[in-house]
Amino acid sequence: VTLRAFVGTTVCAVLSRALLNLCGTTTKAFVVYEFNPQPDSWSWIDMPFFIVLSGLLGPFSAWHTRACLMVGSWRQKAMSKVSKRMQTAAKVGEAVLYITICALTYTTIALLARCFELPGDDTVEFVRYNCPEGQYNPVASLLLTTSEGAVKRLFSRKNANELHLGNECLAFIAYSTLNICLTGVPVPSGNFTGSMLIGGLAGRIVGAAVRHVGVPGVAASGIYAMIGSAAMLCGFKQMCVAVVVFISGCANDLNLVPPLMVSITVALLLNRQVNERGFDEEQILRKKVPFLPTEPPQALDGMLASELADQLPASAELPQEAELGQ
Repeated sequence: VTLRAFVGTTVCAVLSRALLNLCGTTTKAFVVYEFNPQPDSWSWIDMPFFIVLSGLLGPFSAWHTRACLMVGSWRQKAMSKVSKRMQTAAKVGEAVLYITICALTYTTIALLARCFELPGDDTVEFVRYNCPEGQYNPVASLLLTTSEGAVKRLFSRKNANELHLGNECLAFIAYSTLNICLTGVPVPSGNFTGSMLIGGLAGRIVGAAVRHVGVPGVAASGIYAMIGSAAMLCGFKQMCVAVVVFISGCANDLNLVPPLMVSITVALLLNRQVNERGFDEEQILRKKVPFLPTEPPQALDGMLASELADQLPASAELPQEAELGQ
């Protein structure tokens, strides 16, 4: 029900935006808050590429979810074979080993990247790593930092040509692989920003490829990163409205709402052709945790609330004008 309502809202939002642009006007007449217009961060030239990006990330997010669940299930079965006395030590050892693997992988992959001169402005911070003074390493700037810092660099609209296509591909392969293998490791490791980072890298790759082909007038690569993050996150979590609100809030740009809604619609519809549920809901079901699902059972479709009420005896019903004794 939620997805159907979201798809209908998306169609209305996109058609309204197209008609307003066709008439040469804006949304000013329809808003109830103070209108502070910003330059459009995207154009209709970008929309086909946004749809292609979402069409790729919808099935990819489904495969990513299945891979994470498979790794988590395998790790749980392997740990169950360890004696209870040794499980604590085994979990600590596994966590330390995986941390070591991640550190070695990221540092090695970062060494494969070329160094570039630092840009003149200081709007986005980069990591120097193995580069000479005054230069930066693009892969280290994405991997040898926090996931929040990496997402901030991906979302930036002022570093369109400073991460480079080949470096983004290296970071995407390395991070996606280790993110999948991380599932089930007994350490605090949220997958929310991880999904955003994977989608942001994919969006950057598509945006850089579109620019490399020479398509004129396309949006900054940071916009493609936001669209990719939304498509990946909505598929992994199977959420729609919350992702639009979150990503548009990160961008501080309400003009991004129509393309975000389109990308989420495409990605989520394709994702649900592969996966019935999102990662968190599937985990809840596998662990047999009691919960109330978001959607009612299909058997309740078309039923009235009065049909679900229990039949009560006449003595249990109060008249319209009841006395205090009753």
